Amino acid sequence: MREYRMEHFSRKYLEAFPFSMFYCSRNLNEFFYLYEIDGKKLLHFFDRKRHETLEDGELVVDIDFNKQSYRPLNIIKNHFYIMSDVDNEENYNIFRIDLSKKTIQQITEYEYTACCLVDDNEIAYYTSRKTDEQGLFQSEIYIHNLRTNKNKTVGNDCGETYRIGWGRVIPSKNEKYLVVNVDKNNERTNENFSLLNIETGEKRLLLPKEYESSTLYLIDNVVDTDKGFYFVSDCSKYEDLYYYSFKSREILKLTNTNFITKGFDYLKTEEGCYFYQVKLFPQEGKSSILTFKEEADGVISKVEEEVTLDGEISVFSSNLDFVWISESHLTKTPSMSSYCFKNLNWKKIFEVSFVRSLNEELIHSTSEYITYQSFDGLEISGYVVIPKGEIKGAIITAFYGGYNYFSSSYQIMAELGFISLSPAVRGSWGHGKEWEDKIKGDLGGGEILDILWGARFLEEKFNLDPRQIGIVGGSHGGYATLRALTLPKNFKGVDSKYNFGFGICWAGFADLVDFYKTSNIPDWLSNMLGPFETNEELYMNRSPLNFFDELSAPLFITHGTKDSRVPPSTMNGFLEKLRGSNKAHYIYLMDGQGHTGGSIDERVEEYKTMFKFLEETTGLGWTK
Repeated sequence: MREYRMEHFSRKYLEAFPFSMFYCSRNLNEFFYLYEIDGKKLLHFFDRKRHETLEDGELVVDIDFNKQSYRPLNIIKNHFYIMSDVDNEENYNIFRIDLSKKTIQQITEYEYTACCLVDDNEIAYYTSRKTDEQGLFQSEIYIHNLRTNKNKTVGNDCGETYRIGWGRVIPSKNEKYLVVNVDKNNERTNENFSLLNIETGEKRLLLPKEYESSTLYLIDNVVDTDKGFYFVSDCSKYEDLYYYSFKSREILKLTNTNFITKGFDYLKTEEGCYFYQVKLFPQEGKSSILTFKEEADGVISKVEEEVTLDGEISVFSSNLDFVWISESHLTKTPSMSSYCFKNLNWKKIFEVSFVRSLNEELIHSTSEYITYQSFDGLEISGYVVIPKGEIKGAIITAFYGGYNYFSSSYQIMAELGFISLSPAVRGSWGHGKEWEDKIKGDLGGGEILDILWGARFLEEKFNLDPRQIGIVGGSHGGYATLRALTLPKNFKGVDSKYNFGFGICWAGFADLVDFYKTSNIPDWLSNMLGPFETNEELYMNRSPLNFFDELSAPLFITHGTKDSRVPPSTMNGFLEKLRGSNKAHYIYLMDGQGHTGGSIDERVEEYKTMFKFLEETTGLGWTK
């Protein structure tokens, strides 16, 4: 009976959200999305003129995107281009979906295709990537006519200090140049733009070193090399809008951001070009859209009209005169609304719900913005999600916390009687460059202690015992979970041991040396801890594998067998030690899954297994 109850319970939340991966077309009334039906995640098309609800949408192609990735690139007439892979292994390539024939075809065949842009003439600009013996990316740059399937190599970064990073390959208006995001030594710290002459292969860096940063991206999909381009950098602590002039080689700073933001994008309307920026108000639980009008090249003015919405928002744009805005907060399920920008005003057109159930069936908590002091006096901000009923315990999000948007997992925990603490520990994204950089060179250090001090905050605020408090995380958060549970005594000279009641690790990694050597994103780890060649001892000292004996809390681990971003080998040594120990644990491997969560049925089974394990090992009433 308990097993049936837990299946029904978790299924209620997961089946409420069968829709995902929204992608807007160039028609205000149309968009694409994934819809999970009978265990298959299928691509659908919604036309407001023909369909009333998302369930009514039209099937585009009978491909299960639970079994392969889906990243939209562009729609040109009847061709929908996406980045995808085979068997969830992140061997990314360009695929073409024929919307009239409802078929899918793989176009490129590389080990890893990156930095891709497909323009409206069906010309693709992209790189193919391999990793050399030093763990650095080695990339070739291509221009590919997708109509004729003619492809040519126009450059590479072999042996260069500034190598191709994670941005896009942007063509020039006169078709003579490409602008490419490059990254010094693949450390994600000093990014720049490289101008590549297509005919000669000559390159030059465009930005002075003071504008290099870890966040750097072009706004537009084409560059006018006779004039200039707009770009975003956080070199001045927060993301700001800049303009680069090719004639003078000067850079103009156009905004002066001193608040938490989610970056910039642009609209092109009959009235001109407009830039918009999302501003967050964490304490008030609101977000605003700030709008700027382009008066001339490199000259903008702020539009007085603002849109302020509850919670956190994400904006999706086709760079026309409308956007789609996703809106939710911790105690409100998400919705999507279209907005047009005309006559210097934002106007809401219509709204689409991405939820099947009523809001009150899925919300079992209140939420509160909080701050607490960490071990060194730094103030950590975040949110607590508090059950409306009996409180049995609490669980801390190990990383990727501090956000005010709806989470099914938080509400599942709330209905079960568990508080969720979502802290923006040092290094968290979206809180400015200075805060993000506090983790650099110290992964597995100060941010882990922030979690421990968060647990002590929960103890005091809600009168909890340490054994009532657990920790959960996925990917980087999975690593943080393992690190928090195995942290040695007197780390950084403070009380660094905490008797957590349990831990849940999804797609985590315990061996940083193996991660660097096997992951398809070794540059992420270089960014966190410095180059491997000069920091190998630090990599070992921050690996939970090497502190296994410190583990005392029951631990539930889940991992996809096809994960290329966090390969299973990064956990093998830790799992072998678990299997040979008498420590309470459960290892749940998801066959065929990559760095993904699987189908609704697979996730329900995972929840059932996890709750059963937690009930048997903690006695906190998970299944009652």
